[in-house]
Amino acid sequence: MVKKAILVTDNFLSKENEETIYAAGFELCRLPVHCAAQDELIEALKGKSGYILGGIETVTAAVIKSVDSLQAIVYNSTNYQVYIPACDKATKRGIAIANCPGADSTATAEYALTLMLAMARNIFDIGRTGKATEFIGRSLDELRVGIIGLGNIGTSFAHLLKNLGIQNVYYYSRTRHAAEETELGIQYVSKEDLLSSCNVVSIHTHRSAGEVVSSEELAQIQDGGIVINVSYPEAVNSASLIREIKKGRLRAAYDFPPNDVLEEARSVSPGQFFWANEYAGYNTSSALRLSGDMATASIINLLTTGMDTHLVNPDYLNYRTNEEAAS
Repeated sequence: MVKKAILVTDNFLSKENEETIYAAGFELCRLPVHCAAQDELIEALKGKSGYILGGIETVTAAVIKSVDSLQAIVYNSTNYQVYIPACDKATKRGIAIANCPGADSTATAEYALTLMLAMARNIFDIGRTGKATEFIGRSLDELRVGIIGLGNIGTSFAHLLKNLGIQNVYYYSRTRHAAEETELGIQYVSKEDLLSSCNVVSIHTHRSAGEVVSSEELAQIQDGGIVINVSYPEAVNSASLIREIKKGRLRAAYDFPPNDVLEEARSVSPGQFFWANEYAGYNTSSALRLSGDMATASIINLLTTGMDTHLVNPDYLNYRTNEEAAS
């Protein structure tokens, strides 16, 4: 009997994960490329039953159309729609999709905290990366931090803030989280009140939320405010943010460059607007180890039972023929 093959991209999965996959009766094929091109991915997926997306390649409609035996995709983080924009087409081809919710929550929250502290003390402009010789920053007891989105990462961020002794922590979310309010001592407020009262606004929303801070809402943030965005660039109106930064009214730090205004953004200093060259918040050894364990378990579950705790598109079963479901 020919074993089903699983493709893994980038240098993802530990030796222990590999051994688990082999012990479950599958072959493992690697594509050790961080950002595989579409044609490269199409070729690599030929004959593969499973696919663990460990890089930053994009699963396009053309990729989904080309696959000949793919049954399951597991993305190694949370925002799977970013890298699998053809998820609806995959569902309609009977391909299961799972992700790894919470695997990178602590790491990304730590990164948001790092950015916040660096911006509060203007590390990028007063150090050798900049030209400033002095800057009056804010101490922790001066920070009023507003969190937009209290999912796994937003909650982890709130934990870190409170553990540092930051007293004034507020949040806005489409769903109120009473248990977290009690446990952490954070306060639920309207988005309008959060934006107008906080000197740090940190965004932790899912990409499906779209633009969560509009041009009009940016104008509500107090002068000298800091915008931290470790979600996705489109969460904030980029053109308006650049205008506010150039006026000297706001500063910002992102986990991914705002490509729609990138050239204009390069005209300001890192201390005014900092961003990572690629998504970097999740890149810690412990986060990658946890996501590797989760991805390994999910791909095995999907290929053996068709179900998994982290399955995001259960409707895929409606598009499987009886023969496919049994294979």
